[in-house]
Amino acid sequence: MSARGGVGKSALALGLACAMFHGVPYLGSNVRRGRALYIAGEGHRSIAKRIEAWERHHHVKLRSTRIGVIYDMTLTADTLSHLAATVEEGEYDLVIADTVSALARLDNESDNVAVARFVRRFQRAVFQDNPDASPLLVHHVTTTIDALGRSRQKTRGASAFRDDNDTVILLEGTSHDFTMTTDQSRGGKQSEHEERTLPGLALQKVFLSGGRDAAVVIQQTPEQVVGHSAEVQHLVELMQPGEGYTSTALQALWGMAKNKTRYQRLRTAALDQGLIEKGPSNKDPYLRTKASK
Repeated sequence: MSARGGVGKSALALGLACAMFHGVPYLGSNVRRGRALYIAGEGHRSIAKRIEAWERHHHVKLRSTRIGVIYDMTLTADTLSHLAATVEEGEYDLVIADTVSALARLDNESDNVAVARFVRRFQRAVFQDNPDASPLLVHHVTTTIDALGRSRQKTRGASAFRDDNDTVILLEGTSHDFTMTTDQSRGGKQSEHEERTLPGLALQKVFLSGGRDAAVVIQQTPEQVVGHSAEVQHLVELMQPGEGYTSTALQALWGMAKNKTRYQRLRTAALDQGLIEKGPSNKDPYLRTKASK
């Protein structure tokens, strides 16, 4: 599962682990009941808070969720052999490594041989004694801008991250509005089942005791999704018909000079909805289309 930092990949993976423990649906899908082991390379202090937030949000008895957690385990050949014994002893059905960059000893994430070796060892450690178990690697993405100015993402590093895993889940967008997809045309992959795309996800704060808070992943209501579309429409209406805007000028017009990530997300939405258009060259300006007048 790949996403840029701060979108919600850790909260999503941890939420799945909680849903598995209780055997309850998660983000609109049924979940097979089972135990999860979460190997944390970052965000140690937030794990307990996130589990409590999930319990509060889903109205589950507080401190009833049992998830195995390991902190700062460098995933080498030796430690992965010990991990296999831990998975067998704990009868874990899902093992999450979050994130690859923090846990794996890879000198170069773009080295296909090294990445393929690491992926195979991690997979073998998880399901060698339980063929039905699932290994989940959480990783980062790289973002590119295509010729039409749309923001596109792909899993960072060697192609082995994609080729040697049966499923690649890509999270696109920001924490306020993101999509989970295995659609190959969007950078995902699904070898054994039908490709799926789940839009309208977001992080939502849950307020805890003692003035604390933590985030959980939610499915936005249709009204919230419509609100996002209305925001895109409003921004496009700020553009003068027939006037060309460079990316810098458009970012300034939309009041996002200091928030490039949000600007790219909304610009991509406007392009995908056909509200603005751009020529094939990177130097071509953005134009408001007739459909958005």
